[in-house]
Amino acid sequence: MTIFAGTVEQLEMGWDKVTVRIRDRLAELDVEHQDLLYAGTTISGGMNEAEGTPDDLKGKGKELAYGAPLMVPAVEANPFDNIFGLGTDGFDAVEEVSDRGVALTATGMDYSTIVALRSASIPGGRYATAKALGLIRTGSKPVGQLTARPVEKASASDRTAAQIARRMLLRKGFVAGQHFIASDIADLDALNPASIGYWMPPEDQTTLIAVQRVLGSIGASIVPDRLGVFRMMRFGEPSGYPTVILTTAEILEGSINLLATGDEGRGVPAWRVTVQYARNWYPMARDNLDVATAEAFKAFATSEWRSAVAEATAVKAVHRLASDLTFETYLTGEADAQAEAERLLALHAAPRERFQVKVPSFYVDRVELGNVVRLQLGRFGLSAGKDFVVIGIVENFASGNTTLDLWG
Repeated sequence: MTIFAGTVEQLEMGWDKVTVRIRDRLAELDVEHQDLLYAGTTISGGMNEAEGTPDDLKGKGKELAYGAPLMVPAVEANPFDNIFGLGTDGFDAVEEVSDRGVALTATGMDYSTIVALRSASIPGGRYATAKALGLIRTGSKPVGQLTARPVEKASASDRTAAQIARRMLLRKGFVAGQHFIASDIADLDALNPASIGYWMPPEDQTTLIAVQRVLGSIGASIVPDRLGVFRMMRFGEPSGYPTVILTTAEILEGSINLLATGDEGRGVPAWRVTVQYARNWYPMARDNLDVATAEAFKAFATSEWRSAVAEATAVKAVHRLASDLTFETYLTGEADAQAEAERLLALHAAPRERFQVKVPSFYVDRVELGNVVRLQLGRFGLSAGKDFVVIGIVENFASGNTTLDLWG
């Protein structure tokens, strides 16, 4: 019977003892997400390739676009023929193409090969696409940095945090139903179906970081369960009937501790939550924008983030040290960001407690991360019972005991 699945990191061997150092399966995500590198072989015009020059892109990972990221800096994949990369896995559309804030007009033509794209006749001030290749080509050399909004997937329902995390896992060879659970994706989409935009430039970034950032946009995370299956879930208040009810009869004597919550606010309720959204992937100084650029575009282009704020001034009146929390997300819509700010404020504005309890393992063998556990005992104000979310599990197979970390 399998009781744990992980990754062996290293063996330490003595004369009569072997120590096996094991990491959980998140180690398998802690690898470079992009395996395709720029060759750096594009050294002149007329070459039917877009591999960057030896001095700028050689050996760097090719850029990737997920969802609909805003103001992405187009990569000079072939600067001699004005061919630029936006996302090597391709995109379904491209919007808001501009040079120093001056909009370029689409020709409406899309080409399936670099040869056809390079050979196309494109007037100045316009651009054509090779969507399947993630490329665009301008009719004339841009004066400044070319920026655009690549749209990966035509339907907004495919641009949610959960769907993008799923595609990131699939890209690295993980299989739904084997390595992660498809119902987790559906559950997260039901909780928050908002669109996001995430871009990976030609630099090192691991799948783990990318997935955590994307899921973090909706307050979710990825963790392996006991059997090594990746679970994706949103952190929230305890809800639903508890998986198990623990009383003094189940908890080992002297094995319950009330701890500091350890969150950013150090356990003090938050009175204000700021959610950063609509990331601008290439903030520009006003001096770098064309003088004819619209003022609204300048305001957006010079700031990296937009902010949605939710406040509860009554909390500040009661708790003088009430915290002011900021969360970074890749949501693209203001209404979606405001809704997430309100949700996070409700989560963090209430006083919270964290307990660690140790119990015989057979009492909690069905308990997983994210489950609800009820504590009911005659101390800590828990005589009527209170529900908590499981945020940590430590199993000791030698002693047959399990320690649960509970928050609520």
